[in-house]
Amino acid sequence: MTNSGDQLKTWMALRDQSQAQIQTWLGSAARNRPNSAYQNLSGVTELHNAAVHPGWFYFTPDGKFALLYVGDAAALQGLSAAALHATFGKPADELRSRAGKTATHNVYPEAGLAFTEQDGKVALLEIFPTTTLADYKARIYLDPGAFTR
Repeated sequence: MTNSGDQLKTWMALRDQSQAQIQTWLGSAARNRPNSAYQNLSGVTELHNAAVHPGWFYFTPDGKFALLYVGDAAALQGLSAAALHATFGKPADELRSRAGKTATHNVYPEAGLAFTEQDGKVALLEIFPTTTLADYKARIYLDPGAFTR
């Protein structure tokens, strides 16, 4: 894999860490917000420290990893939608994305990965424990609705 592929593997490995481990890694300056939400996930604890990692980590009330969200353009610039499609194949579903009318949210639930593609670039990335498409849609995904001008 390329360096960006290595970065993705490293980020995906973070889902094996507990809340306490990520909190320690992010340090005392990390934002720690209990009872937060991300899309359809609610009642989760949000951890973030941009000085350590560009992502926002979400954990269940019992401290288990729920999701890592990365939306920072600079952090994602090394990833290409084409490379992700080549690595993971055809997505289980292509959904509307909150990133915009022309963006597509590609979901690979069995890999624990979803990303929004816009103009061939990765606009946002979600890493989560492997699951089913039905569970992803019910528990994580929030349809942004139709975009209007």
